[in-house]
Amino acid sequence: MAKTKVRKEYEDKIREDSAVGKTLGGNLRRLRKSSKTSSGWTISFAWLANLTALNRTSIWRFERGQSGMTVATLVRLREAFGCSWDDLLKGCESNIVKERKRFTGELKR
Repeated sequence: MAKTKVRKEYEDKIREDSAVGKTLGGNLRRLRKSSKTSSGWTISFAWLANLTALNRTSIWRFERGQSGMTVATLVRLREAFGCSWDDLLKGCESNIVKERKRFTGELKR
């Protein structure tokens, strides 16, 4: 039996959300492991949790792409690392939007 258009779009969205979460998580892991405290220690989950008022288990899940996060959480993490949005979101792209732009045209500003 053929999938309905709505069901396919839902599955595409879920698949893309998962891929973006894993890419973002990899970026977080890379930033955490390459960052050092003022004492020269590599940043731990506990240190980052204390700085950002997030739960260290949540940070662990973010890094593995197992949990989504709010914009406020992204802002906290970006400020903690002192990185740019480009560094944090590198590789997080929407194939759904790219595909739909082909058919609907580019946004004009």
